[in-house]
Amino acid sequence: MQFSLEQIRVLISVADKGSFSAAARQLSKAQSAVSSAIANLEVDLNVTLFDRSRREPQLTQAGRAVVAQGRVLLNQAERIQANALGLSNGEEARLSLAIEETLISSQLEDLFVTLAKKFPFLELELLTPSRADIAKLVDEGRVDIGLSIANFGDTASYSIKPFGAIHMVPVVSRQHRLASIKVDNFDLLLNERQVMHTSRWGAIYPCEQLSQYRWLVESQFALLEMVKRGIGWAWTPKHFIECFDSYSDICEVEFIDNQQATTMPVDLLIRAGYNEGKCAAWLLKELKALPYLL
Repeated sequence: MQFSLEQIRVLISVADKGSFSAAARQLSKAQSAVSSAIANLEVDLNVTLFDRSRREPQLTQAGRAVVAQGRVLLNQAERIQANALGLSNGEEARLSLAIEETLISSQLEDLFVTLAKKFPFLELELLTPSRADIAKLVDEGRVDIGLSIANFGDTASYSIKPFGAIHMVPVVSRQHRLASIKVDNFDLLLNERQVMHTSRWGAIYPCEQLSQYRWLVESQFALLEMVKRGIGWAWTPKHFIECFDSYSDICEVEFIDNQQATTMPVDLLIRAGYNEGKCAAWLLKELKALPYLL
């Protein structure tokens, strides 16, 4: 049983146009060529596709089934061709990346919507672990690219490139006692419980710890939920509490000199041996243009 995609295209054209002659005009073929294509397809499939007893051919029950399956087949063939064209032009078939949760925003989510439309055949794997775990994932070759706050130095298995910076601010619940006052310096935070971001392997960044009392939380979202419920204060990217309505119950700790924000570098981690394709190149360019990256 041999048949071609061209025969399927002719079949669908006849079914849509309602006659061999109209299909011939649509396909810029002679009517005899259309009739031959349908006759040969019927031989190849060993079924009768059209009832020719009337003035215009009518699809048989078998014909309707083949047309429905043929549409799926042609659609898949078009996707294969489009996918192959993208691959030949340097697009990746798959991209795996890890982005720290503290870099997530509504703008980032919009960016992934655009990515899906621009590269419809890309298989994307997106992980959102803590910053220390991102370095481990890139180091082990689990992901191609990582975006993380405050990594230091290259290693033998991956490289690090500066990617900008973000503002970090201390935040508390609006019901917390520190929400109603302006403080002179960070001394008042020393004796307040600090909720800190940690990795699955227990890693933290000591430079972020001010308080002698701490809770360690793996998820940035869970961390902010604890802050919202008054458990303690935490360092949080300024954009994070500005772009998510669910954190309207959280506010910055205000300082008299308005110098509460600190700047943290954002680094791009690249797996050793990784060759950047068009999808990754486009995505990284757009990521760098996010409004909250300094």
